[in-house]
Amino acid sequence: MILSIDPDTGETINVTRSDDGSSDYADVEYPVNGLNIVKKNSESYLKAHLLLNEWMADYNPVIHAGTKPDLRIGHLMKVIGYYYDWFKTNRVPLPNLNETPGLIFNDREVIVNGETVLLTRRQNAVLQVLRNSRNQLSTRKILTKVDGLLGTITSYTRVSEIFKGKKEVFNACIERPSKGYYKLKEDF
Repeated sequence: MILSIDPDTGETINVTRSDDGSSDYADVEYPVNGLNIVKKNSESYLKAHLLLNEWMADYNPVIHAGTKPDLRIGHLMKVIGYYYDWFKTNRVPLPNLNETPGLIFNDREVIVNGETVLLTRRQNAVLQVLRNSRNQLSTRKILTKVDGLLGTITSYTRVSEIFKGKKEVFNACIERPSKGYYKLKEDF
């Protein structure tokens, strides 16, 4: 799969779409010009995640709304979505994000009431997104960013659902300044 950006519109486009429009992707079975497509797409998928993490590290959605950093983050999320779709469509296992240095899954535990609690990847990603934001974030923004980081599409509609079974972590780490908005507690 080859992705490009239209220089006039800034839109992310898939240039490997078949001529008749029936498929977005080249056949996975045959190497293209000697390239191993699965390996190349795996590398590109992981690279997109690394770049997204770099841009998200100090991203502020209020200050950067509508600016180039906001567009880059949106583009990277689209790229990750295209690759996610490619892996699922071709029934190729997703590359393992845990083995990629620099991604957010380094410390997946928190201490709550003196006890160490192991987090799921999604719970950890929520805390990471909130940690990287200086302002409160809406439910939709959090779920979108978490999906971008994990390369998933969630069915969750509330942040608290992600912490089902670990309410103590949610209550100790996250506060709701207003309905539908979340931020990390000051003492976390």
